[in-house]
Amino acid sequence: MAGYKGHLAAGTIAFGLTFGLLRSVCPGIVIQVPIALVLCLLGSLFPDIDTKSQVQLLLYRILFVCALLLFVLRYFWLGALLGIILTLPLVVHHRGIFHNLTWLILGSFGCAFLLSSMFASLKVRIFTNTVFFVAGVVSHLLMDVGLRRIFDRR
Repeated sequence: MAGYKGHLAAGTIAFGLTFGLLRSVCPGIVIQVPIALVLCLLGSLFPDIDTKSQVQLLLYRILFVCALLLFVLRYFWLGALLGIILTLPLVVHHRGIFHNLTWLILGSFGCAFLLSSMFASLKVRIFTNTVFFVAGVVSHLLMDVGLRRIFDRR
């Protein structure tokens, strides 16, 4: 298992690979590089949100500010959804749902779907950013499992 620095390094690599792949598949797509990079790095740390650590504290602080902004902007149901997500780590075990690739992909794109239904004009940007977040999550899970164990399965 990698530490947070290893996960951030893997998230940076995942960002580069995802950026290159999206540019080659969809040449006209607009990617906000700083936002995409931050989301990829957050995704590379996110599965460890259920572990008491400095990473968890940092993620909780960032998400708490986001929740406050949502309530100030009167997006109460989005703030409530974020609140539910923030309480999940308190009721699950480490390497539970936050290390389940299917759950993380479905949850990420489910949130993207909810956001895109609310902000239809930003649909492409929301889903593009979600791809970067999920790429970071995948990099985290690959670092935890290890590439050797993935390819040694027969």
